[in-house]
Amino acid sequence: MRETTIWRQKKKPDEILATADSILLLIRSRVSKKVPVLFISAKPSLARWNMKDEYLAYNQKLKDWTATKKNVKYIDVWAPMLDANGEVQKDIFIGDGLHMNKKGYDIWGRVIKPYIR
Repeated sequence: MRETTIWRQKKKPDEILATADSILLLIRSRVSKKVPVLFISAKPSLARWNMKDEYLAYNQKLKDWTATKKNVKYIDVWAPMLDANGEVQKDIFIGDGLHMNKKGYDIWGRVIKPYIR
């Protein structure tokens, strides 16, 4: 499930969470009830900074939802992608302002690595 697809389709946060719940149920039924599952927050982007409040609302709902599930973690990539002024870093995207460059993915790597064995 790609972040760009979700928002392009203008799904509401509750619809996205329903999809996340379906994915979690599928993993639990086909893999294991004990396997850890990680959900990554939506990321900020230059191209969609005008939708900041919607993304923040979704991220909070996702964080709250994951807190109610066993062996499920929320990984916040939003905050580490902001600068000291709380604005999205400009040098972590390719020219379209939406897709990340190596520096952006390096941030993700540092944030996600502690959750992976």
